[in-house]
Amino acid sequence: MTRVKICGVTDTEDRDAVVTAGADAVGIIHGVPVDTPREVDEETAETLAGGVTPDGDPTAVPAPLICERDGFERHPKYVDDDNVAYGTITDDSGQPTFALRGRNPGGDAIDDLTFERGERIEFRLHNVSSQYVTTGNKHKYNLQLRTEAGWAEIRGTTAEPNRLLYTDEGISQPPGEGFRWSFELTEDGLLAGHPHEDDLGICPDLQPGRYRFAYWGVPNGHLGVQFDYTD
Repeated sequence: MTRVKICGVTDTEDRDAVVTAGADAVGIIHGVPVDTPREVDEETAETLAGGVTPDGDPTAVPAPLICERDGFERHPKYVDDDNVAYGTITDDSGQPTFALRGRNPGGDAIDDLTFERGERIEFRLHNVSSQYVTTGNKHKYNLQLRTEAGWAEIRGTTAEPNRLLYTDEGISQPPGEGFRWSFELTEDGLLAGHPHEDDLGICPDLQPGRYRFAYWGVPNGHLGVQFDYTD
């Protein structure tokens, strides 16, 4: 799989243009030992970068998930595998509306999407159009692991599954705005702050492999980012 990274981005307009063009990663220049007109300050660097998929194939593809907790049922899978756009999604006319990027705030590179246990991962959704566009609420996402049987939701509940409901309000996102998620890569950390945190659990525990954060609150489909977890 070929990945495309555009380097030397210096402002949000350039970033949105790169994302609109379908690049997998945005590269910025910061803290280099030589003078360059394309270097940005720390605050700008924090705003611009991110990635869509890790390099290469996953190091592990585990067997289908089995949870030994009595009465455990998986969180509903709202994401249609055939309708997941990676990185950028478009409207009916083919114009990009939203971009989603994964970020490694504690790594050597912000777009390095390989993580170890306990590290922090961020996801940022941006409206890359020139108009207000409506999304669902922030919590409409699936967290999935690629298994031998396909993508599987890692969260579930021993409570009544019909308690895992989501509101239907629309949130109007101005150009350049959107949502930000930040998680610690542990079983508890991936649930923290979710409205169903008390009802949800991750079973079995996190294991090495390729994971997917897929947001189903955008118009015209679902928007995803992949990342690798190494125990």
